[in-house]
Amino acid sequence: REFALAIATYKQGRETIGGASTYADQLAELFGITGRFQDAAEEYLRLLAENPERLSMAMAGLSAITATPEGVRDAITVAKRYADSRPDHVPYMELLSWLYTEAGDDEGAFEVAKKLDEARRANGSNIYSFADRAFRTSRYQTAITALDYFLAKFNRNNPLYLSALYTYARALDARYHEAGASNPKQAAELVERYRVIVKEMPNGPLV
Repeated sequence: REFALAIATYKQGRETIGGASTYADQLAELFGITGRFQDAAEEYLRLLAENPERLSMAMAGLSAITATPEGVRDAITVAKRYADSRPDHVPYMELLSWLYTEAGDDEGAFEVAKKLDEARRANGSNIYSFADRAFRTSRYQTAITALDYFLAKFNRNNPLYLSALYTYARALDARYHEAGASNPKQAAELVERYRVIVKEMPNGPLV
């Protein structure tokens, strides 16, 4: 358990062998154990910079430190710096979006989802996926906010437009009942949304 010695030895090995990400996973684990969360995140971002296919590995490793508020905050700081330095590098943004979600910061995660959609030229699929995940995890207001954005930006020519309409209604319905079904304004919004769906899908399942 001589962590400082272990860190120094791995760093010496990196200098000898070469490569910015050599022993990155071992060093990240040691940095996490000793509370050096930014250093741990830095190691995983180095792995990701070298090989974008290591995104799952980076997420799995960072999950060891995201359980603490300080750990996830420090990881976001590092990931955001990398994402800002290369806004065209999708894996950085994917990792940053995941970290925001781990931190319970839906607003931050949604902002990254919008950037991801633009970077991928995904025609709204990232926005819809974000909204759908929020809906399925009972974060109804987050889903509604994302779907508001989607429906304002895209029209019925978008392949996901009708799905977004339907998911929007389901999210409004779930939010309405979660609050005890006693909000007249929410009830009016829900009725109006169903009217739009029936108009857009005259032969759909709600008719």
